Amino acid sequence: MPELFAEVVFPIPLKQVFTYLVPAPLEGIAQVGMRCFAPFGPRQTVGFITALTAQKPAHVRILKSLNSLLDTEPLL
Repeated sequence: MPELFAEVVFPIPLKQVFTYLVPAPLEGIAQVGMRCFAPFGPRQTVGFITALTAQKPAHVRILKSLNSLLDTEPLL
């Protein structure tokens, strides 16, 4: 089964999107506009999924995984 990746933004003063691996239990559930709980630096942070893709970023070797989803349907 191909891997699924989520592009996530965080409520921080950086205009950057971060890519995370969507773990198998969340595949088929994760949707654009949902809040997620993801590792960001040394802590876990709430972010928003802005895109889902099967294409792994070329410039990234190791990706962290989303920990969980905070919503059952997209908020945005």
